Amino acid sequence: MSITTLPTQPTNQDNAADPLATSTLSTWPSDFAETSSPLGHPLTVQGTFQASRGYSGISPGAYVGYACFNAPTGSRWWTPPTGATTVTATDRSGNPGAKVEIIQSLSMTPICVAAQTSVPVRSARQYQFTTYFTHPGSAPEHGSDISIDIAWT
Repeated sequence: MSITTLPTQPTNQDNAADPLATSTLSTWPSDFAETSSPLGHPLTVQGTFQASRGYSGISPGAYVGYACFNAPTGSRWWTPPTGATTVTATDRSGNPGAKVEIIQSLSMTPICVAAQTSVPVRSARQYQFTTYFTHPGSAPEHGSDISIDIAWT
């Protein structure tokens, strides 16, 4: 498997001014699918940290900022590759306050546990990925690049 480095430009040029639409792919395997990473191959994706205090229910609770991660199509919604049964999203920042949230379409129920989150993949569903930062003293600088790995298995 070869790894290709991509330029860091917004994946959705129509929404380039939208901070939620500025994530980029940093690497992908050569057999990369149009809307997702190939089964069994982790994909590293970058998003831009947005300093923004808020509260989101039980998980992640109070937060001081977040980064959203767009699919290669530019959409916030990721389509699993055929045959996927689980998706795992892993924060790469090393920040002790990072919590990765995965939202499944239709149910819209967020699952947010810690720096690594896995959920079962359901047929005909799509998924969104966001990393929340919960510790004010260790939050990244506004506008910083944040990376996660997304792996479909």
